[in-house]
Amino acid sequence: MSKLWPLFCLLWFTVCSTSTPMLTSSQTLDADIQVLRVFKRCIDPNSIPPNSYLSSWDFAMDPCETTGGQFLGILCTFPLDDSPNRITAIDLDGVGYEGFIAAAIGNLTELTFINLRKNNFRGPIPESIANLKKLTRLSLSNNFLTGSIPLGLITLKKLEYLDISFNQFSGTIPASIGGLRGMTSLSMSNNGFTGRLPDLSGLWQLKTLDLSRNQLYGSLPNVPVSLTTLFLSNNILSGHLTPLIKLRHLKVC
Repeated sequence: MSKLWPLFCLLWFTVCSTSTPMLTSSQTLDADIQVLRVFKRCIDPNSIPPNSYLSSWDFAMDPCETTGGQFLGILCTFPLDDSPNRITAIDLDGVGYEGFIAAAIGNLTELTFINLRKNNFRGPIPESIANLKKLTRLSLSNNFLTGSIPLGLITLKKLEYLDISFNQFSGTIPASIGGLRGMTSLSMSNNGFTGRLPDLSGLWQLKTLDLSRNQLYGSLPNVPVSLTTLFLSNNILSGHLTPLIKLRHLKVC
């Protein structure tokens, strides 16, 4: 069954995107509801424990209903006008859900927060994440995600917090990551990243940087003077510590 999940997700998304929405009386945008359907379909039902957040996702109810039917792990907007409710956050419990992150998640364009940590998600971060222009926090740590960092992720200029540690990512760290000016915390530890570190001096609000336990090599690049916590252990770095001299509040680990 696990080998068929990616194909199953693709087929399900095709059906949902061309079918008539089932919740015609919903106060939440039907397109958002269909994305949640696809998202749940991409998770092995045998990995969804009773009383977990995902077990509360009953699509006979409106996901944003506040009178007993609201889905756990979901936050919504509640406009004062006649506009439909929108999904703004997915914050799942870490109980070992097994599956893939559906590409359809990129259609939840009002998302500001995603937390899927401490589960068993596999496969890559979908390229469609580039559509989430309002995203400020993304936590995917402690899963089994693979592949490289999608370049679309690095275009999310409102991103402040990114944690993809304890996965199986590989490839190099894109130089364009230095353009995420609002980033305050960046953790990419315990993966298989290789190559040289890019210049990070443009991340002038960055406080915490954890790149430990990868396969990074070469000398230290310029880093932002705002850093207070830096983890670089268990790499193949060399050269001088000159870039760290101006970091007066730094703790090096």
